Amino acid sequence: MAMSTFTVIPFPQYTFHPVYLSWSLAFFPLAGFAGAVLAGAALYLLQLLGVSVFFRAVTALTLLILSSGAIHLDGFADTCDALLSRRDRRVQLEIMRDPHIGVYAVIGTVLLLLTALAAWIEILATGRVLLIVASLLYGVFGRSLSGLYSASLPSARSDGMQRALRERMPRKATGLLTVILLLSALAVIATAHWSGVIAVVLSFLLLLMFRRFSVKAFGGATGDLAGFLFSVTEVTVWVVFALTQALPPWY
Repeated sequence: MAMSTFTVIPFPQYTFHPVYLSWSLAFFPLAGFAGAVLAGAALYLLQLLGVSVFFRAVTALTLLILSSGAIHLDGFADTCDALLSRRDRRVQLEIMRDPHIGVYAVIGTVLLLLTALAAWIEILATGRVLLIVASLLYGVFGRSLSGLYSASLPSARSDGMQRALRERMPRKATGLLTVILLLSALAVIATAHWSGVIAVVLSFLLLLMFRRFSVKAFGGATGDLAGFLFSVTEVTVWVVFALTQALPPWY
């Protein structure tokens, strides 16, 4: 259920059951692993073909976004429209629900994608395989972080995906999500070295800051806010990798 919800990969459709739904958020990070495998395979093939860094960066970014059905980017865009409207909480929540796109969403999404593309070009230009792997694996860690954000906060509205996923989530599912979070954090650090340490610490700081903001501004979390958090942290970490590429590796 998690993979069919958070990816466009045609997984088998199972009969809906509340127990499945209550556990699906724990397996949310696997969607990031699926995207990483697709993008990584494409990068390897394109490098064998001698394709330019720019084309490889565009391909990787496109696959990472499309493999998830752009669900997180959609949440980022909706949140941009809501936050930059500078309206009260009720109106902002309604703006997030509105399927129409506004000018702030367009501007925010374009700037985010341009930043992501610039970072990926720098990362690929280093030729450091482990740093590229870390950039791909961050999708697992970032989704773990976003999933923990959704699971640890009350819902800001009486309906929606975040409420449905969190409402019956057992402690064992939260524990599994936490284990995946820690393991993926170690994987990012092991592959990106000092850049990975900076990225993981910064990600946790962004999580804490955004949790406080969400409670203060909206009274809790929503699926769109979770998508916004993931999109911002992922691109921020790619920028960190690009800027700290000169730091010496451990091995």
